Amino acid sequence: MAASALNCKVGKTPFIYLGLPVGGNPHRHSFWKLVIEKFRSKLVSRKGKLLLIGGRITLLTSVFSALPLFYFSILKVPKGILKELIRIQKNFLWGTSDESKKIAWVNWERVCLAKNKGGLGNPNLAIKNIALLGKWWDKFYDDAENEKLWKKITISKYYSGTSIVSISNTTSSKISAIWKDILSISRDCERNTKCFSEGFSRQLGDGYGTRFWKDAWVETSPLMLVFPRLFKLTLGENLLVADLKPTKGEGWILQWRRPPFGRELDELQILEDILQNVSIFVGKSDQFIWKHCPAGYTTKMAYLFLDMSPPCLDIFYCKLIWSHLIPTKVSVFSWRLLLNHLPTKDNLIQRGIDLASRFGCVLCNGYLEDANHIFAICIYSQSIWSRICCWWGFSLVFPDKALDLLTQLCSLPVPQDVKDCWVLSIFTTTWAIWYFRNGIAFNKLEWDEDNLIELVKTKTFAWIKGKLKPAAFCFSD
Repeated sequence: MAASALNCKVGKTPFIYLGLPVGGNPHRHSFWKLVIEKFRSKLVSRKGKLLLIGGRITLLTSVFSALPLFYFSILKVPKGILKELIRIQKNFLWGTSDESKKIAWVNWERVCLAKNKGGLGNPNLAIKNIALLGKWWDKFYDDAENEKLWKKITISKYYSGTSIVSISNTTSSKISAIWKDILSISRDCERNTKCFSEGFSRQLGDGYGTRFWKDAWVETSPLMLVFPRLFKLTLGENLLVADLKPTKGEGWILQWRRPPFGRELDELQILEDILQNVSIFVGKSDQFIWKHCPAGYTTKMAYLFLDMSPPCLDIFYCKLIWSHLIPTKVSVFSWRLLLNHLPTKDNLIQRGIDLASRFGCVLCNGYLEDANHIFAICIYSQSIWSRICCWWGFSLVFPDKALDLLTQLCSLPVPQDVKDCWVLSIFTTTWAIWYFRNGIAFNKLEWDEDNLIELVKTKTFAWIKGKLKPAAFCFSD
């Protein structure tokens, strides 16, 4: 009747408003169908075939930054949805499609590590979701948000007068699904608890904005919860800190209904010890702070705090391969080499690929082909390294491991002003050796040492010239 009178359509829930579904259940798969379809449409395999690995990594990061952030900032993503989004990302990165299945050469947890930890810097969706939801904790504690409508409604509906954590103690049927998920992030693990429940505290100024008993300002929880016996005994449940300690006084003015005794005296002694080092700063307002960053809560800093994954590469190598001079495709190749995740015959056999006894080195037809043999032991690659070192005026003793060889080369006493150029030539050489190896294996090409050396020199010069404009030297130099 009303719709007919107003000449409006009769809608139904859920519906999309400002980009978000309204009225649906965020814990159901159907609720996330729109996000999944957008993800899939942007990261289709045909786009991946047209892009080099560097372009795919850039697209992965940009798609995540653009598409799901709105959802991730409001809603806690179910684990099943996270797995599906990760599967789409993983297939795009490694080139898997409906027609062909490709090997995921590096564990996805490693891919999502920061570059200085040995990863590709692709965000971990689960951690990013938690860090974004944490902004609501920060907003709730921010006094600048006090006059905002959302905060007034939340406080009037849920707030019991202690802290945001107290909302979770409200009858579960009264809490919206969104707020329930926002509050639950602090209980997911111990690290999350430190980040949120214990991460925000009241920084004391003049004491006029902090309630002595009901705000968390000297402990992670309000004093009314830490000292329940004393709270029942106090005469001023809602008194401010400034009311109990005058700015020019030395002691705290604590008033009781009766003299404390027994366990109450024990609590009082502990409380007095805590208050002994507390100072009031006249002219400075009280405010909430996030303990883990002096500049306050940011999604980036929360992500770094929550990501406790150990590094998989030494920082020494991470800085080298992600040098500003090295192209992304060479950086990613070098990253896989250092992790020993190149598709060498040794690694293919370990993954159950039948090579029909053709497991010898493609270059010398000798030993089992692995990364150590191709880049450090094979006589063909040793000859290349000798000529590269001669080009730069060095001599070399060959170790039997590729990692040791790269460490030795990168540690040579090269003048600081050309250090980056030297590192570029090292990793360009590894890339060129693998490039020629693939040409021999798949295109029946012949090994041409002079051609490979020329490729290293021209590529090194071209990439330096492209990054350092104008180049202070010419190719002949």
